[in-house]
Amino acid sequence: MNKTFIFDLDNTLIPEYQFLFRKLVILMATVYPNTQIEKDFLSDIYFSQNRDSWVQSFCKHYKLPFTFFIYQYRLILRDRTKSVLVEIPQQVIRCVKNLDSDRKFAGIITNGNPMQQLQKIDQLSMQSGVYFVTSFPQSSKPKPHPFSLIEMMQIQQLDSRNCVYVGDSTIDYAFAKNSGVQFMSAGSFFNDDIQTYGWNDFSLDEIFLQYYKF
Repeated sequence: MNKTFIFDLDNTLIPEYQFLFRKLVILMATVYPNTQIEKDFLSDIYFSQNRDSWVQSFCKHYKLPFTFFIYQYRLILRDRTKSVLVEIPQQVIRCVKNLDSDRKFAGIITNGNPMQQLQKIDQLSMQSGVYFVTSFPQSSKPKPHPFSLIEMMQIQQLDSRNCVYVGDSTIDYAFAKNSGVQFMSAGSFFNDDIQTYGWNDFSLDEIFLQYYKF
């Protein structure tokens, strides 16, 4: 039987670092115009550290006040009037369009701040021509709590045995397991380091070859 897919957002469908870095450029140009950003340094700290510590490393490197910086950065990240272009890979667009045309794309579930995440989803919709059902888990029940995925399956009358959650992290893996659905890691598409978790990583094109049509 054909599978139905639910996706994580950051670093699964969207290259998160593009969004973060381009928003960072806006902040630096506005608040710290005399500071020149080293692109290679940004990439190194983002891919080698977690979402919280890379900003601390950035502030330490450039001698910026962390508390003030993170406050300003969050404002810009969530400001939909300061939009930035996120270049969605063609592989992602092809996968999304194919799944949507066959009604096998159930939706996106992301823990991120809605005002921030909707900007990325707008970019994905604009570039793929697909409208996405999106769920933002309650603050009291974020991933890996299964509530949001179970709720999405119930609303769409999906059988958990035929659902796959595609993500890029250990949280996503636990989320799928807690919800009783199969997990697929597509994380290596954006970050080769994800392979250290020991999962079987698949490109989004391979969904159709190995999981989609039986």
